[in-house]
Amino acid sequence: MAFLASLCGSALSTVSGNAQVELVLAMKEGDSIEWAQKYAQSAHLTVYNKGQPLVSETPLSEVALANVGREAHAYLYHIVHRFDSLAPKTVFMPGGLPTAGFHGFARSGGSLLPGAKLEDYLAQDVEELLIPTMALTPDLQSFSVRMSLMDNKTESGLKNDARYSVCSADGTAGWSPFLPNKFSSTVLEPLMTQQHARWTFGSFWSHYLPDLPIPEHVMVAHSSVFSVSRDNLRQHPKAFYEALLAELEGAKDPYQAFFLEHMWWYLFHPKQAAPCTLDVAPPASRKAASRELTANSNDGVASHQRRRMSSQVITVLSPSTASQVEFGTTVNIAWTSDHDGFYRIELWRFGNFETRLYDSKHVTANTGASVNWHVFPGPSADDAPTSPTSTKTFNALRAGASVSNDNTNTKTWLEFNHALHLKPGTQYTIRVCPYTQNSDEQICDNVFGESGEFDIIGVIDMLSPVNSQSFKPKDMIPITWQSYWTGDKVDLTVRHEGHTVFQDLGTSDDGVYTFFISPDMKPGSYEVSVAAFTQTGVANYCTRRSCKTYFTLIGNPAPPPPPPLNPSPPPPPLFPGADSWEVPIIQAFKGSFGLDEITAGPNAQNSYATTSTVSGGLNCDYVCHVYNTHAGVVQAAAGRRSRRLLFGGLQYYDAVDTNTVVGCSLDMKKCGCCAGCTFGTAC
Repeated sequence: MAFLASLCGSALSTVSGNAQVELVLAMKEGDSIEWAQKYAQSAHLTVYNKGQPLVSETPLSEVALANVGREAHAYLYHIVHRFDSLAPKTVFMPGGLPTAGFHGFARSGGSLLPGAKLEDYLAQDVEELLIPTMALTPDLQSFSVRMSLMDNKTESGLKNDARYSVCSADGTAGWSPFLPNKFSSTVLEPLMTQQHARWTFGSFWSHYLPDLPIPEHVMVAHSSVFSVSRDNLRQHPKAFYEALLAELEGAKDPYQAFFLEHMWWYLFHPKQAAPCTLDVAPPASRKAASRELTANSNDGVASHQRRRMSSQVITVLSPSTASQVEFGTTVNIAWTSDHDGFYRIELWRFGNFETRLYDSKHVTANTGASVNWHVFPGPSADDAPTSPTSTKTFNALRAGASVSNDNTNTKTWLEFNHALHLKPGTQYTIRVCPYTQNSDEQICDNVFGESGEFDIIGVIDMLSPVNSQSFKPKDMIPITWQSYWTGDKVDLTVRHEGHTVFQDLGTSDDGVYTFFISPDMKPGSYEVSVAAFTQTGVANYCTRRSCKTYFTLIGNPAPPPPPPLNPSPPPPPLFPGADSWEVPIIQAFKGSFGLDEITAGPNAQNSYATTSTVSGGLNCDYVCHVYNTHAGVVQAAAGRRSRRLLFGGLQYYDAVDTNTVVGCSLDMKKCGCCAGCTFGTAC
């Protein structure tokens, strides 16, 4: 082989599952195989990984491969390297999440026929299963598609409560007309030119299946999902698959891989006819479901007029090719014609008539005309105009509206109720054709102009909260939306700064949800999105602008400052002598403490006060010092001022400084210095 592949074995865990069935997944960059966890017990899981190494708790075998050859390379690698140890039945499919219906050619997972499940492929009592969903002509230039796959709905003709049938339960009606294969002309053929292809599809088929002519219709399972038995795999020798594998090793997207996508049934069943070939009518008989207008038709148009109309040129200007039309929006349909007259507008898909959109619009030759089409599931009787000036969609003929130049012919409103209500899908077109009174619904199949192909997609429009609306913790936010064709459940997600803070997966699609803002949510901008429910347990995150809205969460106001603390209680008064006027006296004369002489002030005769004390009680030593000094020297030192400053307090004298004591202070009495003295009386 041109490259090496390393077998990781069961590095993640011991491989388990049913040894009778092996599920082979071709995984590319970006695929997730977490969805496969629930099948780990019903099948041995083997993942051929062309992306980053797996980190999973799912029991499986992982084989790392170079990113070449698409899924066909992984399928063939498995057959070659497990040729002698193949399971009794092997199920092959891409590694992405399988889905029902067609979701584009770029999908990474398998596209299952609506009603069919992966369990149907894994079931032991079903030997093999390949469900044809596409048919191609041998030159790959035209194809027919199974309509239930495109419409993503189960077929109507199922019996006995069956979920699906291998061949269409609706017979030929279950398949589209043969249409141009634009994938071949726009993708495959340029790829072949770029890679200097040495094969055409025909020569590739003849080289590897020389004994099997290419059938008129090549039956294909879109996205290559099928199961095959070990016996049928071994109908060819190992070298046969080695040669096919070598075809795919030169490029990431080799053109041969696309050939093989159309050949799987025939490679494994070279002696069996492919199923369902009788369902597909020959291309020549499928003229876009058209009917030839005959001269004896009752539409009131003569054969010579019909021939004249056939040379008419009608050009549809919009909608344009590859545009996407959302439910709930308005599409402008514009066209021109080189003939005067009334025109009708119809919606078609895959060459099949869907419904009429407008019945009669007058156009003057070589001038433009347009109508607005409001896109929503319908139409229904409720769409009928209620007045002559109504501008509602499907505003066709009203009572009093003229359909002829003489203003004599009038018609009333026509209800355009179509059995197949409008659904999301691809390859819709608008056809504009001359108006006719024929009662058949479908008339734009002979002379018409046609728009480019466009897609109609389901959509969710957010209504509230209004962008930047502000809320606060503990508020209840009403989240409302309008959905168009998204199912009966949705996934609701609330995100903050890129991180998911809340999800409700599979909530009812009733258009309203009440969201409680918990107190622990941080202030800031929050994104609310609603998306269609995926039924996978993994949120389907909305990416379109219409299904998102935002609100602002403001924080709780700052709590009020705490009340001021109660002032400290005043210090207890000094006892005795706690008057404030004594403090500066103590500070000024603290060096004396009753030893310095002072002179009594004026009017001391009538002024009394207590003497100062030390903190917590009287300083009786100093208090009595004053008395003792006076008593011991009063006669020996006549005229000497014997009354002194005592620790800031004053001993009192007469007013004329005669050294006559006025009396004992209260503190002297308390200290017992002058027993028998009374306040204000000389000892």
